[in-house]
Amino acid sequence: MVLNSSVGVAFARLLRYVDALVFVSKRQRQLFLEHLKHVTGNIPKSFVIYNPVPEVGYSAPMSVDVGYFGGASPLKGYHVLFRAWSRVYRRYKGVKLYTTKMGVLAGSKALEKAGIIAYGRLSLDRLEDIWRSVSTVVVPSIWEEPAPYVVVEALLRGRLLIASRVGGIPEIAEGAPGVRFVEPGDVDGLAGALNWALSMDRSETIELGLRNREYALKKFDSERSARELIRVFEQIL
Repeated sequence: MVLNSSVGVAFARLLRYVDALVFVSKRQRQLFLEHLKHVTGNIPKSFVIYNPVPEVGYSAPMSVDVGYFGGASPLKGYHVLFRAWSRVYRRYKGVKLYTTKMGVLAGSKALEKAGIIAYGRLSLDRLEDIWRSVSTVVVPSIWEEPAPYVVVEALLRGRLLIASRVGGIPEIAEGAPGVRFVEPGDVDGLAGALNWALSMDRSETIELGLRNREYALKKFDSERSARELIRVFEQIL
């Protein structure tokens, strides 16, 4: 609110000094320009350049457990995930939902009784342990995520993905074989997608996960992103 009331009022004037706008997804550009046209007629050229992808390798998941890496912000939809999880976990003996950056919820015994293991902030080594444990990653965001890093990382790591159809997520993962989309806030839909993932045996999750990884490696190219950004600079100069 402080930024909106201070920097926000000067934003349209600042655009007079901008040669180009670069966005990380088509949806981010669409939303931004839709709002921008209501405050100024001076809209610079705009480009969409996907972020460079992380250099992560592949290791087969050790179980059919589920991972959530979004933290305790309601905008990330963790409360929707918990409600959906409560409807399905009893069907799958011993299955776990690993959650990170959960703040005051970290270490909750009540959540643990429901198969939810909540952590605070973790070291990179411990985070890697969780990635190796899970075969499915859930991104249940309820707001317009521009281009969440965890979506690309899940595909590159060869994991199944369950994600909200919101923001830039669909243009990142649409077409990958091991992906299920749900509407943001849809508890029933999310529960159904969790059943889809948890009902597979380990060999099925590995096969679909590898196809997700193949999809991501073909679609995203860090060198291409760098070349596109350089071309933007050249056009401006």
